[in-house]
Amino acid sequence: MQKYLFGLIFIGITALHAQVSGNVEYERGYTDYSHSSSSKSSATSYDRIYLSDTTLLIPAAVLINVKADQYVAVWAVKEESKTISQCVSRLDTRINAFMQNLKKMNIPDSDLFIDFISEHPIYDYALTGNVAEEKLEGFEVQKNVTVRFDRRSLFDTLAVLASQNEIYDLVKVDYYVNSSTELRSRLFEEAVKIIHRKKDLYAQKLNVKLKTNAQVYTEDYEIYFPSEMYNSYLAYEGGNIKKSAYYSSSKTDSWIKEKRKSKTFFYNGLSVEGFDLVINPMIIEPAVQFTLKMSVRYELVR
Repeated sequence: MQKYLFGLIFIGITALHAQVSGNVEYERGYTDYSHSSSSKSSATSYDRIYLSDTTLLIPAAVLINVKADQYVAVWAVKEESKTISQCVSRLDTRINAFMQNLKKMNIPDSDLFIDFISEHPIYDYALTGNVAEEKLEGFEVQKNVTVRFDRRSLFDTLAVLASQNEIYDLVKVDYYVNSSTELRSRLFEEAVKIIHRKKDLYAQKLNVKLKTNAQVYTEDYEIYFPSEMYNSYLAYEGGNIKKSAYYSSSKTDSWIKEKRKSKTFFYNGLSVEGFDLVINPMIIEPAVQFTLKMSVRYELVR
């Protein structure tokens, strides 16, 4: 019996995953994408059965994709001037105009917050003869504007309103799910069902006899937010030119002016590889991903 069980150690219950190739191949380069940093907690270590002379370790891995219930966006606003008071006055003018526009969108005061971040002097150099002397030029003050909203479709409007008040620096966007406790309970229940199905399958098909008492051997609960699941790449093909072409007949150095190549950023959530169950797998917008990986140890009847 045990020689058949050892074969199970190498059998994984793995979800099939196919992808049409695109410009992401430029980023893929030297990395296997299904195990890249953005696919952080691949469940591949949980798709194998482990056996000893006395115990059988049965794993389960479950993933659920969930749309966020709320979003929190943070914009940084900076102002430079000769005095701190001028900086603050100009900052407040821009921020207050932004806030008034937000209130017209029925965003309440409780969903808005202004955070005073920093103030510091700005120095520059004044050249007198051969001496470059550092002098105080002015000050910079930074405040952050935090906005909470519950519809992702509002984000474009918020960005336009911010830009109308010369607010361009979007620091981050956080995603929040209200029912995280219930989601964890659901993942646990699904994982237990999977483990029981596997146990019954081994007992019926392979005549594996296990004691009824079981012990939770490992339990690993993780949450992955879209803000930490984006990758980037540069997609272009450059030309080749020999070094001699950089020089004119007079041996004067020439310059090469390259075109600007912009990065492409994209959401790259967890790979489904190795998960026994993926709940809500076909979500098309960046999702908050909850995972539970656990294993239960059973003693063999000898």
